[in-house]
Amino acid sequence: MIRDKDGNLLAVAKIAQFTCLLKDYGNTFEEWKKIGLKYGILCVGTTATDKEYLPIEMISAEPNTPAFWQSIFDNDIRIMEQCDLCISQLDNWRSQQPDSGTAWETGYYLGLGKPCFGFYTPESKKKDTEEYGVFEDEDGVLRDKDGYAWEQPFDGIFELVQMAYDFEGACKLAREQCSYLWEE
Repeated sequence: MIRDKDGNLLAVAKIAQFTCLLKDYGNTFEEWKKIGLKYGILCVGTTATDKEYLPIEMISAEPNTPAFWQSIFDNDIRIMEQCDLCISQLDNWRSQQPDSGTAWETGYYLGLGKPCFGFYTPESKKKDTEEYGVFEDEDGVLRDKDGYAWEQPFDGIFELVQMAYDFEGACKLAREQCSYLWEE
């Protein structure tokens, strides 16, 4: 069990997201950590800064080698298996779909039988809709400018994920749906 400085139980959540590739990722993740703590959730990623909470091996392999990528994968698996739940950023990234790594992590959690919560922001949905020329066809189906049915993260496997419209909403849902995680 992990406790905060006041002795309260914390649920540990792996944050599956692609914002780690942003230049200002540290600021975003630090903000998410603060939000998570408001709900009794310790948010962790795969960074070395999380080693104070979870046993993570430092990656010593030469960057961009098979050993380097294997180390990252192994650390990610170790972290995921130690976490209580997953919160996934399911905004579309570089395409009409969420980041493939985030989707994989979410599916892995579902396979472990752990609760998964996601968020897909209205701003992102609006941007995606405009960027891909989405329209409602005469049959009521949303389609892109090429005529393909428009799939959102609410489709398919993501029906198994409790969705919110922002990170804080996902934390709130996790607290409400998984209250057993904070029981002594």
